[in-house]
Amino acid sequence: MAHCCKPVKPKGKLSKMSEERILELVSKKVLGVITPKEQLELSALLGEHPEEQQQVGVLYEYMAAGYHNDEAVKQRKAEESWSRVLEKTTVAQQGSPFTDTVLPVTKKRRWYAVGVAASVLIVAGALIWFMAGRPAGTGKAANIVATNKGSKSMVVLPDHSKVWINSDTRLNYDESFGKGLREVTLEGEAYFEVEKNKDLPFIVHTSNMDIKVLGTAFNVRSYANEANAQTTLVRGSVQIKLLNKEAGKKIMLRPNEKAIVRNAAYHAVDAADTAEVTVVAVNRNGADSLIYETQWVSNRLAFENERLEHMLPVLERWYNITIIMKRKAPVQRTFSGVFDNDSIDDVLKTLKLTMGFDYRKDNSLVYIF
Repeated sequence: MAHCCKPVKPKGKLSKMSEERILELVSKKVLGVITPKEQLELSALLGEHPEEQQQVGVLYEYMAAGYHNDEAVKQRKAEESWSRVLEKTTVAQQGSPFTDTVLPVTKKRRWYAVGVAASVLIVAGALIWFMAGRPAGTGKAANIVATNKGSKSMVVLPDHSKVWINSDTRLNYDESFGKGLREVTLEGEAYFEVEKNKDLPFIVHTSNMDIKVLGTAFNVRSYANEANAQTTLVRGSVQIKLLNKEAGKKIMLRPNEKAIVRNAAYHAVDAADTAEVTVVAVNRNGADSLIYETQWVSNRLAFENERLEHMLPVLERWYNITIIMKRKAPVQRTFSGVFDNDSIDDVLKTLKLTMGFDYRKDNSLVYIF
């Protein structure tokens, strides 16, 4: 007598926790920071839900498109990938969490998604636009917004504060941001427009100082390979608490003032005659009356009385190049000027004439002699 096979019980729908974990792991895979153990975990999760594999594959393709090459290429690739996403999700299974909650086909969401993918990936919460409208998860991992050399980004925080992020920068904030605290940690440079909330001060932590504000616009620059860290106030007011030799000292800035804090990690020799912090008035570029410190937000590369040795790391980040000095930098010369969407070749030709050096460019390598 023939016996009928026991029916196979269909796999259940992905839980919200599994869905969010997949998004986090896919984000790490795109960034190239996924561990072998996490890769096995991702494979196991998809193996339990094979119906989701196509959606995750399309999602990975779309996310990866926004993480490579220059801004124009990113935009084009993101647009192409998003078209494929829309194409494939129209025939996706009903009830898929990646169709129902992750990829709603609306014009507003479409352009927001393209904007995010074309600029930056947000890990551990997994991508802000995927999580929009969802309740917070149970994990406590920080959101990380990171830009590569040669790229910039803009992000809107949960409290609606806006942050423009310069190249080679990391901005961290906990998923509980805005729920009793508004704190971020910055490595690099960012321009903040903070939503006013007198009950919840906004605090930016850097390696040299903490900046506390209520609602204002200001620029913070804190790179480990630069001699100084800086906070420039555009409007409102900020309080700076030093974390260096004068730890605990507090400084109030007024609009159009800049605090320059000595970066002890940069200086091999601790010079006693160098001030730990200096407050100066900011100058405006005569051509457009904008301050030099925030020109980068408009994609302009600006320098004010800068020595060549201090310009080199800026050029490396801006153009994603490596500069090798074959001679000592001319310390007696400084440069002031603004480059508006100029190529690295045009910048080098200008600096060659004004700073008195020669150079040779070999793809992404520049030799100065």
